[in-house]
Amino acid sequence: MVISYLDRNLKWLFPLFAILVLLLTPELLEIAHSSLSIPASLQHIGIAFAFLLGGIGATLTDTISAKLVRVLGLLLLTLGVVWSL
Repeated sequence: MVISYLDRNLKWLFPLFAILVLLLTPELLEIAHSSLSIPASLQHIGIAFAFLLGGIGATLTDTISAKLVRVLGLLLLTLGVVWSL
């Protein structure tokens, strides 16, 4: 049985889709001229939570792409810490 890429990597890809939705929602609401809006703090909390879930999913997934995502995440975390010093 052939397992597709999404089947193997859905644990860490699904939170990335949630991040994309959270990032695009304010712009889509603005395009629709809606008076509704998402508070920025709620958007930031949702994005941070999705990144956390994506990191946990990448840790639990044993594929090359998940390993690359883990390395990239550690690199970005290190750069963020160094930048803040």
